[in-house]
Amino acid sequence: MKRLEIKNFKCIKDEEIEFPDLTVLAGNNGAGKSTVIQTMLIMLQSFNKKESIMLPQNYYINDYHCELGNTSKLLFKEANEDFITFKFIDEFEGYTKLELGIDKMDTNSFYLKDHDDSRGNNLDGFNKSLSFLRYLDFIGADRFGPKIFHHTDSNFARINVGKYGEYSTLVLHKYQDKFIKFSLPNEENKSTLLTHVNFWLKIIFGNIEVRTSFIEEANIAMLYINNRPNKNFQSPVNMPYGVSYVLPIIVSCLVRSIENYELGLPIDDESKKTIIIENPEAHLHPSAQSKLGYFLGYMANEVQIIIETHSDHIINGIRKAVKFGKIAPDKVIFNFFKIDGEYSIVNPIEINENGDLNEWPDGFFDQFEKDVMELL
Repeated sequence: MKRLEIKNFKCIKDEEIEFPDLTVLAGNNGAGKSTVIQTMLIMLQSFNKKESIMLPQNYYINDYHCELGNTSKLLFKEANEDFITFKFIDEFEGYTKLELGIDKMDTNSFYLKDHDDSRGNNLDGFNKSLSFLRYLDFIGADRFGPKIFHHTDSNFARINVGKYGEYSTLVLHKYQDKFIKFSLPNEENKSTLLTHVNFWLKIIFGNIEVRTSFIEEANIAMLYINNRPNKNFQSPVNMPYGVSYVLPIIVSCLVRSIENYELGLPIDDESKKTIIIENPEAHLHPSAQSKLGYFLGYMANEVQIIIETHSDHIINGIRKAVKFGKIAPDKVIFNFFKIDGEYSIVNPIEINENGDLNEWPDGFFDQFEKDVMELL
């Protein structure tokens, strides 16, 4: 997915949002950032992801990935039509346009009122506008903190770490010995998933290292963390809180960089693997936030990453990744959301090769400067 058009959904009247390889959604609370994410989550919990070209007749608003209440409350209150429109567009301008109606007898889902699609301009004529749903992983803001163990439930066939990060340990344990497509920074030989995970944990936190185990009889995955040289691994509950919040992000990004055949996916499946992350900065020191932003910039060459953030440190980490050549500037965009009267408007902000933004509108990560001016 390269572009999304939304009409008559919550606070969005009619907006078009660009999604290059790394997309940042920023803006005030209630400005529409989560609304954009919820558009994709409704699709995610309504589709059979393996058959994402088959359109379902119902689109559920209350399920695992999001709970939005009553469909009648989700139509933009000044809408001229009685339906919501989502249009997903791929890199070849192939698209799927959905018109979703409100059923007064079933307020937990929209029904498919009408739809339109195009094959696009790619050589095989296949519409790839919904293929991002196949391997989409959503990591929510309210992730699980440190836990002694994690039940694995029915996640064995997936590569998703889960909305709460609850399957991170299982995914890491299952694929820890698989090799990542690319080598570690400044190294030539490829390394395993576990090696990459521990490398980035050390970059972000210092002396942090993890390992896993699995209790087959109980379907329980165990995580162990060490945060001091020459010290024993311990339960996450006795380790830095932020590690448990960052681990799902690192694992989800890296596991999608293992060859398809190693993951049990179709070898010829070229679907872009996408991750949506809410508040990646949660429970992190500013230094760790900046380094995590750098990591996200680094990884966006391999997977499509969409983040919603209120952290200027995450933003600056991404800017450094661009400046130091870890990701091309045209692969990054900052979509700044602001409320204009009753509806949201989206202002796309671009970045150049030096990490400079082409504009810095009022309210866009400028509170530090405003506070300093008042103090002075």
